[in-house]
Amino acid sequence: MRRTVYLWVYTVAMLIGGNPFVNAAELYRLDPDHTSIVFRVKHLNVAYVFGSFYKSSGMIRIEENDPSRSTIEMQVMADSVSTHVDKRDKHLRSPDFFDIKKYPTISFKSRSVKPIDDSSYKVSGELTLLGKTRPLVVTVSETGSGKDPWGKFRKGFKTPVQ
Repeated sequence: MRRTVYLWVYTVAMLIGGNPFVNAAELYRLDPDHTSIVFRVKHLNVAYVFGSFYKSSGMIRIEENDPSRSTIEMQVMADSVSTHVDKRDKHLRSPDFFDIKKYPTISFKSRSVKPIDDSSYKVSGELTLLGKTRPLVVTVSETGSGKDPWGKFRKGFKTPVQ
């Protein structure tokens, strides 16, 4: 029996790449070591269970001069789900929930990016989960940017999804 999973997802991504002094499109790749994909699910309509996915990849192309031409693509490996309870995690990986053998990847691909203000964007796209693709609209907000101690330029973003 397949169960419906309602997730509240909060994504914090750090991206590596780009050049802050160039006005052309900047290409960033997701830094999986500094990206958090966190969710909560209400269990038995009583309390929340929190979990995360710890394997992800993706790219963001930022068009500073024309944000509407920016794009976001992100992939999450479904087998990386973790709630810190082994029995529950095995059940989440089973055909009852994420069915990781049949659907190993959860993905998002943007279709439009519209600026809200100087650091936030309304991103419309498609989320593919369990082989079904559905529309999803999220707000993406920049959390900061700058060079790291090794000289690489990084940008951070957050995306709460309800």
